[in-house]
Amino acid sequence: MKKSWRYLQEFLIFKLIYPVLLKYINEHLITANDEMEKNKKENNVPNLEPEYQQLPILR
Repeated sequence: MKKSWRYLQEFLIFKLIYPVLLKYINEHLITANDEMEKNKKENNVPNLEPEYQQLPILR
């Protein structure tokens, strides 16, 4: 019985949960990141990293 329960757990994780999780990450998180980068470029948001590197406190 323990073996069949373990097999069922692995099946649920690897065949159902894992692909759904990967699909969610791919569709929502990566797409959202791409959209943020696109909006940043469209709105000409300045890159402030050089200014931050010049501040002695933040070195």
